[in-house]
Amino acid sequence: MIMGAAAFFLALQVQLGKLPFDLPDADQEIMGGPFMEASGPKLALYKWSYFAKQILLASLFLEVFLPWPKTGIVPLDMLINLIKVFVVLILVGVIDAVNPRIRVDQAIRYFAGIWVVLAVAIAFALVEV
Repeated sequence: MIMGAAAFFLALQVQLGKLPFDLPDADQEIMGGPFMEASGPKLALYKWSYFAKQILLASLFLEVFLPWPKTGIVPLDMLINLIKVFVVLILVGVIDAVNPRIRVDQAIRYFAGIWVVLAVAIAFALVEV
C-alpha cells in the first residue's frame, strides 16, 4: 500500500499540472496560457473546474490510502476530510514552489519511474508480502 500511495501521490502532482509538470502551458505562458480566449463566466467555470479537480483527486488519494479517522458523524467526517485535503494540497503546493520546470525528456523518465514503482507495488500485492 505504501508503494501504491507513493505512485499515486507522484501521479497526483502530474494530474494537477503543478510545477515541474506544467509542460503543456509552457509555450503559451507569455500569451496567457490555455485560458487566453476565455473571460467572464466561462473563465470562472474553467477555474472552478480546476479547483474541483484538485479537491476530488486529493480526496480520492486520502480515501484510498489514509481513510481514517472515521467518526460516523457525517459533518465531522467531512470536516476531517477537508482538513486532510488541505494538508495534501499544501504539500503539493510546497513541491510546486521548490521545484523548477523540467524538460520533456526528464518528465518521460519521471513517468517511467512511476510505472516502475507501481509495477513493484502490484508485484508485492500479488505475492502478498
